[in-house]
This record gives sequence, C-alpha cells and structure tokens, in this order.
Amino acid sequence: MEKRLFLVCPTDCLETSINEKFKSENYFYTSIGNSFNVDKMSMVHIKKLIIKHEIKNIDFVLSLDNSFISYVLNKRLNLQDKGLKKYQENINKKKIQAKIIDQKVNHQYLLLSYILNDKIKELKVKLADSIDSITINGKIYNKKLDDFTYIYSELINLEKHNMN
Repeated sequence: MEKRLFLVCPTDCLETSINEKFKSENYFYTSIGNSFNVDKMSMVHIKKLIIKHEIKNIDFVLSLDNSFISYVLNKRLNLQDKGLKKYQENINKKKIQAKIIDQKVNHQYLLLSYILNDKIKELKVKLADSIDSITINGKIYNKKLDDFTYIYSELINLEKHNMN
C-alpha cells in the first residue's frame, strides 16, 4: 500500500477529507498555516518517519480559506513568535506579488501556490542529502467543491510573472 506524509495546518481539519480522498496509509505533520519549520530536530524526526514507514510521497496541503492565512492577510494577528512573524512577513510579500501578477478578484489560489512552492523547495533541499526518490507536491483544498487540486507549479508562477 502506498504511504504518504501530509503536512497540514491544524486549523483546516483536513485529516478526514484526506483519508477519504487518498486511499493510502496516511501520516500527518501539522504546523500552523503550514509554516513547517525545517530546523535540525524537526528534520531528524521527519527523516526517521519517512525511512521507518518507507514514505514515497509528501504533500503540503492548505485549505483555500485557511484561517491562519486569512488572519495574516487581514492583519488581525499580533504574533510574538519570531519564526511565525517572519512567516507572516513572507505571506504579506507574496500577497503583494500575487496582486501584481494576477489582477483577478480572487488571487488566493496563486498566493497559496507561492507559499507552498517555497515550502516544497525548502523541504527538497533538506531531504536531498539523505533521501532519494521522494515526490513532494502541494495541494489546495476547496471546501465548497470538496476537492483537492495541485498548486500552480513554480514554472507557471514564473510564466505569469514574465511579461515578454
């Protein structure tokens, strides 16, 4: 049976939906707003989990209406944690980029794609030295449609930004 690790935000409560949609042996790691920290100890535990359970797929998942991201975007949070403050600043920078690139009314999907692409790149770098042949993807959950869709790839984001 396929084994997958899902990196999710606890505010999204997606574990049941993931288990229904992905008929695999699923493992979960939670971090607020998917702010997943790639510090040394976190990576030791993640690597042990991946090796022990022979996980071949990792998926970052955020809900389209993730409450943490919404609070950050509406400046309704006064974060004290340095790591979360830095993550908040990163989200706000990406919000500005998404508005410039995509002038449509709803650029939440593009914003979440930016955020998750950064997380995927970080994790790939941290796993590259010790774990081969692992697939890392990002997905966005739409509660209205009860469906998961892949994020825009980094290439699509670059194409949207490139004004030739």
